This record gives sequence, structure tokens and C-alpha cells, in this order.
Amino acid sequence: MISFFPEIHEDELLYSQLCRYYQRTGYTRFIFAADDLYLRRTVRPAIEWVNAFTPDAMEHITKHMDFETIILQHTMFPAYARFLSKERRARALHSLCICDGNYYNLIASQNAKQERFLRYCPACAAEDRKIYGETYWHRSHQVSHMRVCPEHGCYLRESTVPIRSSASPGFYPAETEVPLDMEAEPCHNGMLIEFSRYVLDIFRAPVDMEGDVPVGSYLHSMLDGKYLGASGVKANITELYGDYQIFIKNICEAIQLEAFKKIYNNYSFNHFRICQVAFFQGIPVENLVKHSAAVTSTAMEEFYKELAMRFGIGYSTIQDIGEAVITKYRTLGRLSRKSGPKQREWAALDEKYLPDIEKTVNRIYCHNGKPGRVSVNRVEREMGLPSKQMQNMPKCMRYVKEHLETQNEYRARQVTWAVAVFLREGRYLSRNKLNHFLYFRKNDLDACISYITDPDVKRIAKCLIAGETFQGGSDAQSRQFSPVEL
Repeated sequence: MISFFPEIHEDELLYSQLCRYYQRTGYTRFIFAADDLYLRRTVRPAIEWVNAFTPDAMEHITKHMDFETIILQHTMFPAYARFLSKERRARALHSLCICDGNYYNLIASQNAKQERFLRYCPACAAEDRKIYGETYWHRSHQVSHMRVCPEHGCYLRESTVPIRSSASPGFYPAETEVPLDMEAEPCHNGMLIEFSRYVLDIFRAPVDMEGDVPVGSYLHSMLDGKYLGASGVKANITELYGDYQIFIKNICEAIQLEAFKKIYNNYSFNHFRICQVAFFQGIPVENLVKHSAAVTSTAMEEFYKELAMRFGIGYSTIQDIGEAVITKYRTLGRLSRKSGPKQREWAALDEKYLPDIEKTVNRIYCHNGKPGRVSVNRVEREMGLPSKQMQNMPKCMRYVKEHLETQNEYRARQVTWAVAVFLREGRYLSRNKLNHFLYFRKNDLDACISYITDPDVKRIAKCLIAGETFQGGSDAQSRQFSPVEL
């Protein structure tokens, strides 16, 4: 029986509200809280979404607003579903409202299994603690690829709380995860701050559940005339993409050409990528979040009227023919892209992509000091390449394969990194703490210990397996264990 439940704050994730409930009520284990909150005690809390709640929990959650409003204003729904088709967007919202779990098959994937962690802004956390006496997980900080808090002009920081379904279930309140003395790192890139504010304004805007105009068609209709051919229909994608690359290079990494084309052909619903293109085109936030069919069709209507007058055919007939031709053209274009480049082009593509492949592999292998596991599929996804295309590029494939690891080799690098973090920060270290920090299962440390290359880390790992503990650098020094530098 739930006797107390905290009110949800502005811009707070629903998961964060549940974390604060768990922290304040004194549960000794997550499973006891799960019994009171969820219909199934074996549930893994969906950090960005919702789970099936008990009637008692649902009553407290919806005390001040209905559940649909909770989903729209306190989950990541706007970042994943805003640019979906009207039918798919409605089905995703309905799935979340009834908590049937089918929303995952309907929303637009933004991260493709990329390892992500809850983020926070040190300045926002300080303000929260001053106003509320505690901080919380802000929804806007979790928008995919968001790097800067535009409210304070500083970089966001990653916590150790992963956003993934495979992580150990638990509630991790921001108040205990966000350090009290963490200083904000100012961002001096004015364009990046402006773009972050643009993305955030789009994310916070109400989701238009009735709009049924494909965003790619809208973006195409708003193109500058210099990017359109004589017919006013087909875009000069090469010139358009070249100008986009120049514009975006000081803000973030450019989208790959194939992914760029998919946006205008209505095959991509990625929130962050669409925001990049709209920002490049100079489209105001209010126009993008509620793009009307009238604005989208204006250019085409004028073209259809011109053809109708020229050939003496009814406007509706010309319109039907035009829409049929455009639909067929886009379908053929999509099929041709899947067929891939001609055989004679593979060598040139291999040379062209190799530098970017090397950067991508190195970034995945060690991102901001944290180990990542390289795979062919992950590199292809992050590069925006069609599946299996790298099989035809031997130099790129060779470089990727040089960084492939077994599961235990990857875990050994994780242990080396984690031990370094604990020793450097003077934190208490035990086997359970290490397992929890890395989301290891019971025997994962035993399985990977033989793959650890650093002798000091290997000795520490063996001591942890034997049940010994450490308190940061002091215990390490007494045992003549030198801190591990990455």
C-alpha cells in the first residue's frame, strides 16, 4: 500500500519521480518497491518510457494529470514519435497508455543499441537543490545526442546509470548519482548552444497528433530555389548536401549522404537528424513542429496548375498523375539505393570511407575514456552505411576486425577502466561494487580475469574475488598497487 508519493517536477522523467519515491520511503531492496509499483515484480523499469503499474501506483501517478499527459510531458515520447506518420504516432501513444509494450515496435529508433547513460547539467542540479532541496533526472537532458544545456551554456555530463533494457533493474535517484561538487564546464561554441536550444525547443513543443504531412516532404517544399531543378520538383542533392556539411561541421558530426537522402524521401524519422536539416534550412521551430499541408503543397500546386494550363488538362487529373509519378520515383529510388554501388566503385569507396571508419572505430573503442565494444554492425550503423556494405570494402573491414574482441576481452578492458576510476576518485571498491558498476553477472569477473593485461589490475581483481575490499588509493598504495592510467 502506497501511503506517500512525491509530486512530479517540471521537465522530470516519470522514472525520476519513481526514484525519488523509492529513496524517500526507505525500501531496503528494489524488489520490494517493484511489488508496490509494478504488476510484475520482475520488471525492468523503462527509464525513458512507462511500465504496467499497479492500480494503487497508477492512482498516485495520475493524481494531478491524466496518464496520456504524463506520457507526452514526462517521457521521451516527443523525441521518438513526433515525426512519425499520424497513424503510427497514434498507435504508439495508445500502446504506451495501455502499457502493452508494443510501443517499442512503433517508435523510431534513435540510437540503434548505442550504449547511453543518463545525463545531467551540474548548473541545473545546483539550482534544483536550491529550489527543491534535491535534484532529479531532467527529461530534456536525455534527448538523443544532446551535448549542451542551452539554459546555462555548459556541457552535459554522463552519470553511471545506463539507459538500456539489459541493465540490472533498479532505481537510481539523481540526488545520489549527481556529485554535489561537480563544476559546470562552459561551452564556448555559440552555434552549438544555439542549435541545442533549437533542438530543445522542438522537443518541448506540444506534439501535433493530428498532422499527417510527412516531414521530409515539408523540408523538401521549404528548400531554397537554388537547390531545385528546372521542374521545381527534384532537388540537387549533391549541392544541398555539400552546403549542409559546411554549415554543420562546427556543430556536430554530419549525417552520412545516404541517411541525408532518406530524410527528404520520408524514410527517416530520426528526431536529431531532422532537427539538423531543419536548422540548416533556417526553419522556425513553430513551423517545424506544426507544418501544415497547405505550406507543404504550395510549390507542387503551382506546378500542377501550370501544367494543367499548358496542356489543357483538368487540374485534378494532373495532380493524380503527378502524385503517382512521385510515389513511383521514390520507390524506384529506394530500391536502387539498396542495390548498392557498382563493382568498379568499391575500391574508391574503400579509400573514401577508411578515414571515417578509423575515427568511428576509435570513438567506439574508447569514448570519453569509457571502453566500448566494436562490431561490424555497430560501425555500419554509426556511419549510416547499408547493412553488409563493408564486406565489399576490404581495407575498412580489416581495420574493424583488428579491433574486434571476445566478450571476456571486452570485460577485461571494462575492469581495467573501472578500477582506475575507483582508485583515482578514492571510492570504496569491492567485488559487489565493481559488478554493480559494470553490470556484471556473478561470474563475469572470474571469466575475464585471465584477459586482464595490466598486472596491478589483475592483482586487485584477484583480491576482490577473494573477498578483500579497498578504499580508493590508500589501500592500493599499502598493497603497492599503482593507480591505473588509461
